[in-house]
Amino acid sequence: MSSILSGFSHADKLFKKMKQMYVTLKQVGEQSVALEVLARLYYQEISSDIVDSFATNSNGSPVITAAGHSAIVGDLIRMTSGNSAKIDYFIQAVTATTIVLDSPISSALVIAGADTFKIMRSIQPSTDADGNLNITPVQQDVKESVDYDHAVPVTTGAWTELIAATGAITKQLEIFDSSGQLLELGTGAAAAEVRKLLITPGGNDDILGVSIPAGTRISVRAVDADTAAGFLAINFIG
Repeated sequence: MSSILSGFSHADKLFKKMKQMYVTLKQVGEQSVALEVLARLYYQEISSDIVDSFATNSNGSPVITAAGHSAIVGDLIRMTSGNSAKIDYFIQAVTATTIVLDSPISSALVIAGADTFKIMRSIQPSTDADGNLNITPVQQDVKESVDYDHAVPVTTGAWTELIAATGAITKQLEIFDSSGQLLELGTGAAAAEVRKLLITPGGNDDILGVSIPAGTRISVRAVDADTAAGFLAINFIG
């Protein structure tokens, strides 16, 4: 095995500041080998987070402080705001409150407190018997759930609060509703709710992809007629 240093005019300078990386070869035939790589196409968003602070450690590696983050070594972070927005950085090391990146960051792309980012994790592609591509997703867990009895009507007037503040980041919703009415699910403070999605009569057939930060107030409102009976059940999946 040997390190890859070609391809960049500044490679020698860059790699002096980086943890050395190696190519892995895997036998694919009696007399053939191939490079093992992880395609960035096969990364799934695990969570979103915010930078508390940013610094460079004694080894020259960039360090993001983000208390309570969910990153592990081998993940990458994708910046979603600030100077480095839309740029990916691989993770070299983590603690409970810090994320060490594996490459230097130029002054033009410096990360700052309050910048936001996503944590991305590799997933393994496969094919079925017909050769169709499958991707096994990272296991997601139900973080909390709501069971609302429409014996107390949801009206077309004021919003009805379901959760005062979500306890975790929500990436998906699973919804069933037997009221027979069209509802809207909203987020935001009382009197400042914003519609997030519509809940069709019977509930939504599929698990819905959403992005709801932790600490978000969740509420519902009827669209065209008050509810009178039935139940609303929602699983918040992170």
